[in-house]
Amino acid sequence: MSCRISYYAVSGLKWFDCRQEKLEQLAARFDRKAGMRETWLSENQRLVSQDNFGYDLAAVEAATKKHEAIETDINAYEERVQAVVAVAQELEKENYHDVERINSRSALFLTVTFQCCRQQSSGVIVIEEVISTHCRDYFLM
Repeated sequence: MSCRISYYAVSGLKWFDCRQEKLEQLAARFDRKAGMRETWLSENQRLVSQDNFGYDLAAVEAATKKHEAIETDINAYEERVQAVVAVAQELEKENYHDVERINSRSALFLTVTFQCCRQQSSGVIVIEEVISTHCRDYFLM
């Protein structure tokens, strides 16, 4: 009887070790992907925070194209952002031992993503204001 208990105990420990290893790999994947996305966000946040829209037609057109490209890039990255969040949610669901760190990083990541999107939208609004106030004559020709 003690052999069976021992067998089941060892089997249970192996299961626990495998589960723990899987969670550690998932956490490493989260950290790797979150790091890549944070780098991307930092670069895009820098781009959208530049408010050198200019006041002539060429400068406004260039700023418009820049913001359109950033918006396209942000929209394309949405699925990747959701993948990072999904990994964090999986770790939480599995009661990963370091889930507080994962959740904090995930929350910060989502906050920065939201700020970047908001800055992008603000940039588009500013460009539209510049167009309406300073470049009307170019577009009415």
